[in-house]
Amino acid sequence: MNIIFGLLIIAVGSMGQSSSYVPINKIKDWSWENFWLMQGVFAWLVFP
Repeated sequence: MNIIFGLLIIAVGSMGQSSSYVPINKIKDWSWENFWLMQGVFAWLVFP
């Protein structure tokens, strides 16, 4: 049971991490610094 629960946590985390790069296609005019700043704000302050 613990192995299945661990794999489920890894799967949820990987889906969440990969979905954070979805908006990069919509903001092609931004520099990478601005994108990383916004991603950091949402990933570390808003969503946890």
